[in-house]
Amino acid sequence: MVAQERMAHNIVLVFHRKPPTKYSWSAEIRSANENQGRPPQQFCVKLSAKGKSSFKGQTIKATIPMIREEIPVAILLRALDIIPDKAIQDLMIYDMSDTDMIDLLRASLEEAQTIRTREDALDYIAKKGSSSYKHSREVRMRYAMTLLEGDFLPHISTDSDGNLTKAYFVGYMVNRLLVGALGRSTEDDRDYYGKKRVEMAVTQMAGIYR
Repeated sequence: MVAQERMAHNIVLVFHRKPPTKYSWSAEIRSANENQGRPPQQFCVKLSAKGKSSFKGQTIKATIPMIREEIPVAILLRALDIIPDKAIQDLMIYDMSDTDMIDLLRASLEEAQTIRTREDALDYIAKKGSSSYKHSREVRMRYAMTLLEGDFLPHISTDSDGNLTKAYFVGYMVNRLLVGALGRSTEDDRDYYGKKRVEMAVTQMAGIYR
């Protein structure tokens, strides 16, 4: 069997998207828990292109496994129990004197003003799933909590104790996204071998049997 090259798991990669796409920048990760043997779960935060948002400014959306629609990143953090706008901002911006980054984040906070509690955020996420909207609010909230605990960033945690750590990691990814959008860093190189891995025959066979 021939060895197969793939992108490394659990590494954040930031890319610039060229027009006429809906988003200008994205930060993504293929999250995999090495102890579980499950396929990696893709998570991505994306910054809308200028003029593509209904709000005054560029908004940040997140794509979550098992959810068919994009979720505003501030609503995702509220579902992880980070409620106040200031707490959400502190997760993403490490220098409070950085007015450019604060201004770039403002539209994303405004987008989530209608969802102010964790319960509403969980219900909002569940309604974006395939058929969970047909159930009661309690069932929808349980579904969203289970999804965020198990399928969302599984390399960090797969239980409820990891929600805060996951929130910090989302904030880190958004920070990387904003740094790239402000021109302070370059995008990652997809062809850079330092962020790739080579799967040998044993790993490929294990994946087939799994």
